[in-house]
Amino acid sequence: MTEQEYTAIAAACDRLLQGEGTSLARVAIPLLHLVNEHPACTSLYTRATLAAWEDAPRAALRAARALLRALRQKHALTTAGAIDVLIVSHLVNPAQLEQEDDHYFGPLQRLLTDMGITSRLALVNHCGHQGLDETVLPDHAPPAIEAHLWLQSLKARNALLKAARAAREPVDRKVATLASRQAWLAPTIANLRLHWQIAGICKQHRPRIVLTTCAGDACERLIWNAARTNSARTLCVGYQHAGVLQKAHAIRRPIGANCDPDAILTSGEIPHAMLANSPGLAATRLIPYGSHRALPVRAREGAPPGNTCLVLPDAAPGEYAVLLQFAQECARLKPEITFKLRPHPATGKPTTPDLPANLTVSAGTTLAQDCATARYCLYRGSSAVIQAVMAGVKPFYVKQSNELPFDPIANLKEWRETVSSPAEFAAGIQPPGNDKEQKNAANFCQRYMAPLRPEALTELLSLARQ
Repeated sequence: MTEQEYTAIAAACDRLLQGEGTSLARVAIPLLHLVNEHPACTSLYTRATLAAWEDAPRAALRAARALLRALRQKHALTTAGAIDVLIVSHLVNPAQLEQEDDHYFGPLQRLLTDMGITSRLALVNHCGHQGLDETVLPDHAPPAIEAHLWLQSLKARNALLKAARAAREPVDRKVATLASRQAWLAPTIANLRLHWQIAGICKQHRPRIVLTTCAGDACERLIWNAARTNSARTLCVGYQHAGVLQKAHAIRRPIGANCDPDAILTSGEIPHAMLANSPGLAATRLIPYGSHRALPVRAREGAPPGNTCLVLPDAAPGEYAVLLQFAQECARLKPEITFKLRPHPATGKPTTPDLPANLTVSAGTTLAQDCATARYCLYRGSSAVIQAVMAGVKPFYVKQSNELPFDPIANLKEWRETVSSPAEFAAGIQPPGNDKEQKNAANFCQRYMAPLRPEALTELLSLARQ
């Protein structure tokens, strides 16, 4: 995809979201929120389109399964009682439930408790978890609600087909057609169900603040809209927990319809500045908060013990396979280097084929521990590279042809390398000995992901009282 195509698709998505016939069900369609230039996002608009009837059997089967679960299970969402802050986070791996702090928000609840602020955590179920943990939102609703959600989605589908027929520009016609086919698929229904769930929780708990992640996804817009269904005074807040890519779109623009955040907590100086320079966010309060994932800047004295290269795929489908294949070829070319593959938590425990003897899978260690013994890392879209560089690891961005660059630390002009083939990596790698460049790069990355600033919560609470 070219930059021109990307810009045109982004504009077409926004026209459909803000144009005639827009509904909550249309806002719930993930495809209409072009998050950024990552291939996992752009590929939705370039792959061959399916005929509508090819989607119908799968959609009908999912609807039947959801209704069956709804008939079999109870649907109590929460107990009553007012709270100050509702935190809506994400469950991408059941192992998160065993951690003391939330994967995305870290110690936020403990910080709020120390301030005398009451809060509740609700986890959006992205991994099909069927346990009884009360923080996990169910992946079904009562039968009448499920039927209503599907009816909403079908109406949105028909309206988009009408918009496609009336479109004058080919890009508008294509995006409307693609969106109409996603309107009645599981991700859209899940977002509508989430809206119903959050509205119910807010009705019972009457939170002053509703806080969720902020990357530009459709589910975030539905959460903020649901928070306002019972009280327009509810402060809707997003947390920019992940990096903001150069061409990030959905996070930077408002869509109206009570679906925009009042404030955004930012993770560091650089993403804060990128959002501050976005005209669409002029009415949004930006508050520097930092990240619990920030590692202490490490000034290394020479190279660490061993000769290890971390491999850091992100959570996007297909990215694990891309970096695994690249690392396998690198491992064969550089047998003196140990390559350690560290899957993203959302990937779960991956199945790996026969690996070279010098390629292993990280298990039982934290990212900080893996970084402490690594000299290099291979990455593409993972923000874990920011933590790696802060720990003194030299980064190698793996670039492929026919894609827009999506390097999360593209602004780092020293210490970082770009490679397009295993042979290029093998030929260019050498012991990182420039301590000044390493230190400068680590300090630079701390501007992406700064240490937590708890006083930001005081500012947020003051904003909620206005």
